[in-house]
Amino acid sequence: FMGYCHAWAVSIASHHDSEEAVVFPILNTKLDFSREIAQHKVIHERLDALLAFIASAKADPSKFDAAKMREMMFAFKDPLFQHLDDEVSHITSDKMTVFSKEEVLDLDAHLEAYAKTHGDPFLLVPFMRSHTPPELKDTWP
Repeated sequence: FMGYCHAWAVSIASHHDSEEAVVFPILNTKLDFSREIAQHKVIHERLDALLAFIASAKADPSKFDAAKMREMMFAFKDPLFQHLDDEVSHITSDKMTVFSKEEVLDLDAHLEAYAKTHGDPFLLVPFMRSHTPPELKDTWP
C-alpha cells in the first residue's frame, strides 16, 4: 500500500517537475502561467510532507498512522483539484491558438526528451500505464 501511495505521489511530482522545466517556460512566452506555478508551490509543500510520511512508514511500518495520512490527503485535495481545474481551463484549444503548430511540436519534443531522461521508468511507466483509461490503452502513449 505504501508503495502504491509512493508511486502516486512521485507521478504527480514528476509531472509537475516536467511542467516547470519544459512546459511553463514555453507557455509563458505567450500566456501567463504564474498562477499555476504558484499553485505548484502549495501542492509541493504538501506533497513533500506526504512523501516524507510515506518514506517513514515504508522504513518502519509501525510509524504508519492512517488517520494522519487521511488528514494529509484531505489537505492536499482542494489545492490539487483547483490546480487541475485551472490548468485545464487555461490550456483550451482556443487559448492555445497563440502558438504555431511548429511551436507546439517543439514543446512536445522537448517534453518527450525530458521524460526520457528524468524519473524512474520502473515506477512511473507501470503506474501511469495502469491508470490509463481502457479505451486509450491501445494508443498509449
